[in-house]
Amino acid sequence: MADKPNIVFIHTDQLQYAAIRAHGCLYTDTPAIDAFVAGGTSFALSYSANPVCCPARTSWYTGRMSSEHGITGNAGALAESFPDLGQWLSKHGYDCYYGGKWHVPGRNVSDSFKIMAGSGNGEQYDAALGFQAEAFLLSRLAHPSAAPFFLNLGFLNPHDIGPATYSPACKYEFAEIVADRLPPLPPSYDRNAKALGDDTRVRYMMYIYYRLVEMVDRELGRVFHLIANSDLAATTLVIFSADHGEMLAAHNQIRKGEAYEEAARVPLVVSFPGVVKGGVSDREHLVSGVDITATILDYAGAPAMPGMTFARSLRPLLEGKPAPWREYVATETSSGSTMIRTQTHKYVTSAAGDEFFDLAGDPGEMKDLIADGAAAELIAQHKRLLAEYHSTIDILPELRNGWSVKKGRGGEDE
Repeated sequence: MADKPNIVFIHTDQLQYAAIRAHGCLYTDTPAIDAFVAGGTSFALSYSANPVCCPARTSWYTGRMSSEHGITGNAGALAESFPDLGQWLSKHGYDCYYGGKWHVPGRNVSDSFKIMAGSGNGEQYDAALGFQAEAFLLSRLAHPSAAPFFLNLGFLNPHDIGPATYSPACKYEFAEIVADRLPPLPPSYDRNAKALGDDTRVRYMMYIYYRLVEMVDRELGRVFHLIANSDLAATTLVIFSADHGEMLAAHNQIRKGEAYEEAARVPLVVSFPGVVKGGVSDREHLVSGVDITATILDYAGAPAMPGMTFARSLRPLLEGKPAPWREYVATETSSGSTMIRTQTHKYVTSAAGDEFFDLAGDPGEMKDLIADGAAAELIAQHKRLLAEYHSTIDILPELRNGWSVKKGRGGEDE
């Protein structure tokens, strides 16, 4: 492996971990992602640092949690004192490029990266980004530079799914044609609670979401295939993830911003033939979005950015080397709640109250055990882990007493 490999970080917006065929989804066909999963190391217990666009992305590019960098929802501005990956790696020998959705508030992407394609509606701009990424990679193959590159590709879909009350399928004649293909409502969906509208329209919304997943899979395939079948494969680390998931009617909710698995759990797959172990599904290690940052810096041979506290490099796990690892992962939400997730359980604390779930026995998080005396010892253990987490990170003074979002649990919806 070269001292400084090329690094490609590819991310989608609002892609639920469970919406990928390789992860067991029966309602999508995702050949590009599936092939990438088969060729790399994937993490089954991967979680967004904060399951809303701006805070999750700010965590990727600073290596810090929301309560540390101050972006807790889709508003505000990242302070100039926080360097981002583009700025940092530019100082450590990399040509840094960005295409697609950025969404780090208060930080102009052109101040940190050389710009490729912009961002907009995913149906239109994801294809443009896929073609531009192909062109960029082909140009680097034809005219290799002395400097390695750090390429970021921010695909938008399946973010463009609308609320259940607006289902594109219901507008067109094909609605009747696909009626027998609609996915079932999730087990946690309460048919007696009509907050999302008519059940059939909710299922149409789910159907369209899965089609948007397939649309972005096609564009991802352009990039995955080109790298895997060219000389770039031997010199390029490729990381694929999503900023957050999608509730997709679970618990009668849509969109994001929740600590439930559907919104907080995200795909994370890494490939680098000959360096990263292929065909591995890691179901042991609990990983965070900020670990992506630490991993990029590790492979780049760059020092950690200031104040990175919770982030850990995945490199030893990717290369099959023994390494001590954390026993929990934390997710902060824009509503001010904090999730502590261990191998088998999840504890969520917020101003509205606490929740505790046995994920081994109740993967749909349908039975809250917070008042169950039999779980008292486990709950106490998770509270100690929460205290450990808070002692590890460097919380901004103005956020030490928590925060809330005025525009709803998901923040502004972008």
